[in-house]
Amino acid sequence: MDLREEFKGAIDEGMLELFEKPDEDFALIAPFMKAKIKQGCESKEYQDQLLLLMDMYEASTVEEEVYILDGFINELKADTDLSPEKKDVLVYLFECQREAYQKLRECGRPKIKVKITKLSDKAILPTYAHSTDAGCDIYAAETVTFKPGETKIVKTDLAVAIPPGYEIQIRPRSGMSYKTPMRIPNSPGTIDCEYRGNVGVIMQNTNGVVWGEIKEDGDRDIISIDPTADPYTIHEGDKIAQMVLNEVPMIDWNEVETVEDLGATQRGKGGFGSTGQ
Repeated sequence: MDLREEFKGAIDEGMLELFEKPDEDFALIAPFMKAKIKQGCESKEYQDQLLLLMDMYEASTVEEEVYILDGFINELKADTDLSPEKKDVLVYLFECQREAYQKLRECGRPKIKVKITKLSDKAILPTYAHSTDAGCDIYAAETVTFKPGETKIVKTDLAVAIPPGYEIQIRPRSGMSYKTPMRIPNSPGTIDCEYRGNVGVIMQNTNGVVWGEIKEDGDRDIISIDPTADPYTIHEGDKIAQMVLNEVPMIDWNEVETVEDLGATQRGKGGFGSTGQ
């Protein structure tokens, strides 16, 4: 098989040169090539390229790319001229590309334009760690120390203009909630479409906090705070929360006369804990 002729434009020149090595030499580098391919497909740069493709490609184009890659893979598997190592690496390469396009097809989502501005040179624009993440990370624009039990607002020095019909929710980052005592007590916080002020995150240091029992309404009081517990410092540039853009249709209330008019359900009036948990 003439790889340059068969896969012109599908494989870069540098990689094609490696496939021209003698079979015994190629067999030594094949595992490293597969590791490099995997690393490249999982890199943030590659994820960013997928985001760009989401803007550029129609669904039919993605389907066409998957079809072409399937053809390459089937052709390689049927080939009898290539060494097993070369065939294995090529199939792996095209399978990784196909997986990326399938991911694009399955996880592609509309992109909503949201105007954003930095209020200071300390502000950092929100970032997605991966193209398929629901939330983007937001960063502290100041250093704030929290005493035990203390609640403060950490500023991001960002202002946004959310389109009408949408909100931005401020949610905790799982890593911070798991590894630190810091919590976002009003989670999820809401930024409304007309707000133009500095986006801040309400945070609380739960070190030293002794909580009361959970009440029927789901709330609970702070019984005491140990002033000798450790403070916690959020530093400028730290990831402190994540933003999620949500569509928010307006409720059109339809008032009825009685509870029975709402319609019967299996749960009925069962409240907190009605499922036994």
